Amino acid sequence: MFKNISIKPLILGVLGLACSYKYYNSNTQHNLWTADASLVPVLECLQVDKDIPHQPTAEEKLDYHIQEIYQSCQLEQKKLSFEVFRTAMVGYYNLQKKYTLKKSHIFSIVDYDQPSTHKRMYVLDLQQTKLLKHLLVAHGQETGWKYATDFSNRPQSHQSSLGFYKTAETYGGKYGYSLRLDGLEPGFNHKARSRAIVVHGADYVSQDFITKHGRLGRSWGCLTLTLEESKPVIDIIKGGSYIYVHKTQKHYLQASKYLKPEKAIEFLAGQAREAI
Repeated sequence: MFKNISIKPLILGVLGLACSYKYYNSNTQHNLWTADASLVPVLECLQVDKDIPHQPTAEEKLDYHIQEIYQSCQLEQKKLSFEVFRTAMVGYYNLQKKYTLKKSHIFSIVDYDQPSTHKRMYVLDLQQTKLLKHLLVAHGQETGWKYATDFSNRPQSHQSSLGFYKTAETYGGKYGYSLRLDGLEPGFNHKARSRAIVVHGADYVSQDFITKHGRLGRSWGCLTLTLEESKPVIDIIKGGSYIYVHKTQKHYLQASKYLKPEKAIEFLAGQAREAI
């Protein structure tokens, strides 16, 4: 993604972090940070002014940027908290340092802080800063009842796994059209492929099931969608996009190597310096 991005340093933070860069996609210009007129007030508030005693830090500027994407995608109205979205985006930027994916502008977030009765999977297009899909998703049979509480990377655990994944190839399986996943976090989800943790549809994921049972059905750890939504969603995210599976769990949040904001800032600052 970032090989196609031209970054213009309008505002430099502590680490030389730029708060504006432009993404060019064929004949369409898109500014992922702050080029469009609606974001001018954000730029103005971040301008360095010697008469203002407090200057925003690089991390504050990162937060302003993430907040703009959050608002553009109207995620608060869809019950995704800013704290969860910020965590996901920090990881997303850190992943850019290591991987070059074909569809890195497509980013999916599964928020297991929410109960299974809520639509808690969000599929985003970060080029267009747009929410593409908002849908129901099941968790593992041994992960919890209505709420997801217990997670594992162990084979045969029938539990969901936290962390960042990249999407891979599709195949026809027991549940029809399905999508293989590769876990990117050793100790948390790196056994996803060998455990056959995939994306597929099933009849136990539906509003009717919720009405009858007060919760969704549960998988063996897979990200299971409604039968109606599974194919269109798989077609959007297949072949090299990121998925982040979240739970506000202290051990994971502290241990994940992708959730360090200073590293995300360093990456974006490095992109800015290369463009100067």
